[in-house]
Amino acid sequence: MIHFAANLRGLTAERPAVLHFTFDPQASGAFIAHDVESDWVFMHAIDPSKESVDDYDDDRCVDIIERAANADLDAEILGKGIWWMSSQTAASMGRGRVFLAGDSAHRFPPTGGLGLNSGVQDIHGLMWRIAAVIAGKASDALLDSYEKERLPVAQNNARQSLTNAIKLVELPVALGIDVEPTSERLDASLADPSKAEAIAAAVELQREHFDLFGLQLGYIYREGALVGEDPLPVETGSSSDYQPTARPGARMPHDWLEETGGRSTLDLVTLDRPVLFSFGDHAAWRNALGAADVAMVRVGVDTPALESWRTLCAVDGDGALLVRPDHHVAWRAQSSTQLPELERALAVLAGKSLEESITTSRRLPGQKS
Repeated sequence: MIHFAANLRGLTAERPAVLHFTFDPQASGAFIAHDVESDWVFMHAIDPSKESVDDYDDDRCVDIIERAANADLDAEILGKGIWWMSSQTAASMGRGRVFLAGDSAHRFPPTGGLGLNSGVQDIHGLMWRIAAVIAGKASDALLDSYEKERLPVAQNNARQSLTNAIKLVELPVALGIDVEPTSERLDASLADPSKAEAIAAAVELQREHFDLFGLQLGYIYREGALVGEDPLPVETGSSSDYQPTARPGARMPHDWLEETGGRSTLDLVTLDRPVLFSFGDHAAWRNALGAADVAMVRVGVDTPALESWRTLCAVDGDGALLVRPDHHVAWRAQSSTQLPELERALAVLAGKSLEESITTSRRLPGQKS
């Protein structure tokens, strides 16, 4: 890894991007733009059994990045280092009073950019649980559902990141520089019309690597702090295709509250307590909540009619959605005939129906008895 300062705006103006891959056999790697005019990182693989970071003085680093960019750069080397690409997930994400999130729970290859997003999602899913337990709104058992939800997501993201990394190997293979890493071989491959189809196919193979919208937003928790529906959701097999759904365990669908944008349905979710969205028979839903510490949004009264959002949520009648502070749907009712089921859903969010799974007594700082 070479961290350097340089202005590459002119060099990248025709094809601006955050990542620029280069395949010069002597300077292959990826440029990462933190600030196109001043802050870059060049990732360049080495064989640690033959070289170390001490073999890379500033002059050599400048030579490498200039060769990779095929341009003279007025570059200042800010730092350099070595890291090892790996794919690991923790066996457990919580034990006793200790919980893991982000890099402490999982490490992925950078291919796909899933590490940071997974970590943010971990924290989003953990903090509302800890807050509820400390405030005395939920039992310790609620904390056990964190691992049930997040560990399968981490494992899936690790697999996808590794798949992306393996697919990248197809490019040097198509370019013919995997076994003969010379500039002459690279130039010959690029000039050979018979190689064009294989090179294009290798490039197309990378598409999913850079389009993981479905994987990052479309995952659905199958068990945890939710009341599931039968049958279980069917895997689409696509990491790119995001299909919004209000199925319990999924992220609540997004829709704008005004035609001009600005505020959306996501802004209606509170950070400190669940929210019940009622689509009709609002008084009955309010009465069913009783004294529960749950916010309530009456769709069509507190908001516009949001018919397109109702369609996304697949709530046909005067039903309701119970949404957690991390924007995941905990329970869905198609009509007010399911009012009696609300009590069970609220119990799940309070950890009461999870008591049998608790194995270790916890008491968090400040937790109310």
